[in-house]
Amino acid sequence: MCGDVGFWVNNGGWCVNVRGMGNVGKKNASKNDEKLAKIGINLKCVAADYGNLGLNNMLRGDLQKAEEMYKKSLAIHKRLANKEGIAVNFMNLGEVCKQRGDIEMTKGYWEKGLGLYNKIGMPHMVKKVEELIRGIDTE
Repeated sequence: MCGDVGFWVNNGGWCVNVRGMGNVGKKNASKNDEKLAKIGINLKCVAADYGNLGLNNMLRGDLQKAEEMYKKSLAIHKRLANKEGIAVNFMNLGEVCKQRGDIEMTKGYWEKGLGLYNKIGMPHMVKKVEELIRGIDTE
């Protein structure tokens, strides 16, 4: 699934092993994007898949793998300049830190998410994140 053998993505009911396309942030990114587009892979969907893998691993208690998957999702969203996706991953990484008991890192990630939600005009998320931060301050 992930690692040296590539990763699997769901392509409309078919699983496709995307191998040998390099890392998301490398110079050959546009070539990789073209290859993915040819087989019908949308990078935003790949980022979402990594986020789902992060959640799955977090629910299983594998916080290291969850963090790894969230960071992969974050890297793709940054490359796509998808601020909402970036904010979501900051929130998820904050939750991983919270489960580890690292309150300062949690607040740091959540404050980054809050800043982006403010920037992109998502008041319902701003309110939710502000409540989370207040709640963690009282723990």
